[in-house]
Amino acid sequence: MVRAFLGLLIDKTLKPPYEDWSHWLPCDSAIPVQTESLKPAKPYVTCTTHQAGWQWHIPLQHNVGNGNLFCSEFMSNDEAKQHLLDNIQGNVLTEPRVIKYKTGRRRVFWNRNCVALGLSSGFVEPLESTSIYMFMNGVVRLMRLFPFNGVTQPSILNPLNSLNPPDRAFARNDKAHVVRQYRRN
Repeated sequence: MVRAFLGLLIDKTLKPPYEDWSHWLPCDSAIPVQTESLKPAKPYVTCTTHQAGWQWHIPLQHNVGNGNLFCSEFMSNDEAKQHLLDNIQGNVLTEPRVIKYKTGRRRVFWNRNCVALGLSSGFVEPLESTSIYMFMNGVVRLMRLFPFNGVTQPSILNPLNSLNPPDRAFARNDKAHVVRQYRRN
């Protein structure tokens, strides 16, 4: 997950513009940790808000995924780690680590000979549903638009780089839904 955030080729070398959503979604850090299961898994994820973000609890088959999502402007890494450890049950199986990120998306997904898919193309929130959608949608669009006879003109890249109406609506609605959840809580 962390390597995909880096976007080593697309971001560090080609440097396409990035549409920053942090003014809507200010959380910029996450600390995940796995714990032992103490009881049968519930068939849903629990998210609990706190003063600087929210915490998740995901029952899995053999353990529990926990994490603290927070805004580093309002909570330090040490405070966030302690808050997480104080609010989980079961023995810790993995070492908590801080993952920094920036919410938003790339304005250009296909740049020269590089295509950004999944987390390297953008990020909304850590519960994976938006990441899975963005990855699958990117793969399908790439397959439909791939220039099997070679790129003869740069304009062939435009359809992949522009969001079509359903994708634009998804991006707008998903961002709006997440923003509403933050503001409501």
